[in-house]
Amino acid sequence: MPSLFSAVGNKTIEERTAMAEDYHARLEENAWVLADMKANGVDLSKERIIDFAHVFNNKAAAQSFVDAVVARGLVAEFDLIDSGEYDVIVSLRLKPNLNEITVHESDLGKLARSFHGHADGWGFINDDNVGSH
Repeated sequence: MPSLFSAVGNKTIEERTAMAEDYHARLEENAWVLADMKANGVDLSKERIIDFAHVFNNKAAAQSFVDAVVARGLVAEFDLIDSGEYDVIVSLRLKPNLNEITVHESDLGKLARSFHGHADGWGFINDDNVGSH
């Protein structure tokens, strides 16, 4: 997957600054979440399926995002949720690592925004022993 920073070449200074601020805010929050998980006994040394959640107002936008994600070779699925919105989960297998999680979260969030959606956190959703963020 291309990193968040692979597409900054044609951005304005303001856009680059906003991207950097978003990345650093996510980095700080993710550091706290991973530290909390570790403190609560979660084994972060093993590879896991990490699920990145995204929310869209309509099915067409959710499907377009899924198509774009699948075109990148990733796994994604979506469901209608109680609020009437569509929840798209993108699943990646990797060892929990602050920088990798943050880069993927930022990159997928940027892609979601291009389809008028937004990132809604990440976690080990399919692992009953571990929480989500």
